[in-house]
Amino acid sequence: MATVLIVDDFKAGQRLVSAMLKFTNYNVIGLDSGDAAVDYLHANPVDLIITDIDMPDMDGIELCQYIKQHADFYHIPVVMLTAHHSNQTRYASMEAGADDYLTKPVSKPELVRLVEQILPQGDAAGAVMDVA
Repeated sequence: MATVLIVDDFKAGQRLVSAMLKFTNYNVIGLDSGDAAVDYLHANPVDLIITDIDMPDMDGIELCQYIKQHADFYHIPVVMLTAHHSNQTRYASMEAGADDYLTKPVSKPELVRLVEQILPQGDAAGAVMDVA
C-alpha cells in the first residue's frame, strides 16, 4: 500500500485531505510541520508528499527544497496544496522542485485524480489516517 504524507499545521486540513482519499488504497499519514516531515522521512518510506506552504519553522517550499536536494528523497513526488493563488508562489514552488500545485479549496475529484495519476495503484479499499 502506497503512503501519502500530508504536511499541514492545521489538523483539520490533514483530516480533510484524508477524507478525500478515504475510498482509495493509500496509507495516509498527517504531520503538522516541515521539521516533523523531515524526521518522519528519515525513518519511514513515503510515496507522495502533499504539503501546505504556510507553516511555522520550515514552510512547504523549504520542505520541498530539502526533499528535492536530498539523495534519499529527491524521487518522492511533492504536491503543494495551498491557499496561495499567486503566480509568484506557484513559480517559487516549481523552482523548489514541486511536481504539482493545487490551490485551496481543492475539490475531491481533482485531488483524487492527481494522486491516482502519481500513484496509480489506488482502489476502493479505504485510506488509513495516522495523525502524529
